[in-house]
Amino acid sequence: MNGKGLHRTGRSASSPLFFLLAAGLLGLIVSPASAFSFEPITQEFTPSGSGSIRTFRLVNEAADSVAVRISMLSRQTDADGRETNEPADALFVVYPSRAVLGPGSVQAVRVQWKGPSNPKVEQCYRILVEQLPVDFGVQGKQKGGIRVLFRYLGAVYIVPPGAKPDVVLDSAQPAFDAAGRPGLALVFANRGAAHAILNEMSLTAAWVGASGLEKRTFGPQELAGINGENLLPQSQRRFFLPLPDRPSVEGLDVSFSFDALR
Repeated sequence: MNGKGLHRTGRSASSPLFFLLAAGLLGLIVSPASAFSFEPITQEFTPSGSGSIRTFRLVNEAADSVAVRISMLSRQTDADGRETNEPADALFVVYPSRAVLGPGSVQAVRVQWKGPSNPKVEQCYRILVEQLPVDFGVQGKQKGGIRVLFRYLGAVYIVPPGAKPDVVLDSAQPAFDAAGRPGLALVFANRGAAHAILNEMSLTAAWVGASGLEKRTFGPQELAGINGENLLPQSQRRFFLPLPDRPSVEGLDVSFSFDALR
């Protein structure tokens, strides 16, 4: 088995990562709450110096006022991509951490990293922006309904100088998934000091079958669930690649490439 990652130089935002969630059941009719936008959804900080301070932007796009709260969370993922978060406000200064935006108004939010100034590995966090259920009188005129509250979950990375990802294929084994489909169980590991987005993923698998050497190449569209995934530094991710038949172990060789957008 072998694997390689093709890393594009330069730094650009990773794929936008945010969630828009609805909450607050008040009745039977839907009543939209004030909408706002938050940008950029991803920011990279340096551990010290001027780059340890970044500015975000809140924009109230509705005709009503909106109240929001901004907080910071830690970020860890397990091998199946499940993410866990804990409060991390002590490592940042967020100003303002709460704000009321009038109709059509814009609010700059300054975030400063106050954690260690010389980490060896990139530190990964979330910035959480939540609309608060404050009634400014306009929504209150509509009796009943479901009030939709907006919630953004952005990505924050504290990147040490020179930190780079190093993605390898730890293992590839013939397997069946929970539904009984044949395929390959793949485990990727990021041994590097920075996260990697598996963008434009390509994977080739070869093995010795009943009729001799068999070889298949998969592009990004065929690698749904793998392509575009985020591997945090010093972490592993487990994936399953369905195949028409279960390949043999004999002669099994898997290689991959991707364009690691940063």
